[in-house]
Amino acid sequence: MEKINRHLPSPGTVIAVIALIVALGGTAYAVKLKRNSVGPKQLKSNAVTEKKIAGGAVTESKLAGGAVTAAKIAGGAVTEAKLAGGAVTESKIADGSIGRGKLQSDEQVAWALVNGSTNGIAAQSGGVSIAGGSGGGEYFVKFPVQLPGRAIIATLQTAQTSGEIQVAICGSGAPVAGVEQVLCNTASGSDNNPSVVRVDTSTSAGAVSARNFYVAALAK
Repeated sequence: MEKINRHLPSPGTVIAVIALIVALGGTAYAVKLKRNSVGPKQLKSNAVTEKKIAGGAVTESKLAGGAVTAAKIAGGAVTEAKLAGGAVTESKIADGSIGRGKLQSDEQVAWALVNGSTNGIAAQSGGVSIAGGSGGGEYFVKFPVQLPGRAIIATLQTAQTSGEIQVAICGSGAPVAGVEQVLCNTASGSDNNPSVVRVDTSTSAGAVSARNFYVAALAK
């Protein structure tokens, strides 16, 4: 009687066949991770984006105290549309957490007190300067923000004698009446732009005259 030799497949062959069956069958297997096994150290930078977080998944109760600070929030990342009604209340805002430097430029009021005799700025909110060509009742005040769409207010300093004041936003290419921007004959043509305002001061009789004045660009 002949002896039949039976050769069993090697372990490597068995694994290869199983892998092929799984690949052809499209079967998916879930990997179960231990609790707290994935933390900040295991995540690549920018691995978790806004699109990958389900709505309402991150709530106040899931954030550690002080976990979200101003330094960790990108500029413009938190908008009014992204805040639920009543999400930010007075009790949730730390003292000093919302300062002038943390507000976007469109949310700030920019202002300056100008000495009309010296063409200098006596006081200001920051970033305001005087453009060349100013003086003698005609001044060009440069702001660190774009001015169209803002209300511009100018008034004479009360410690002076009476007089008149007019103001308009620069940036027009020609003298045109009834528009938001006017042509400003500054010393440098590049200063005739929408971040500059022209302020004219005069006596009560209408004669051009140097005056001290306040000028402010209100928030949008």
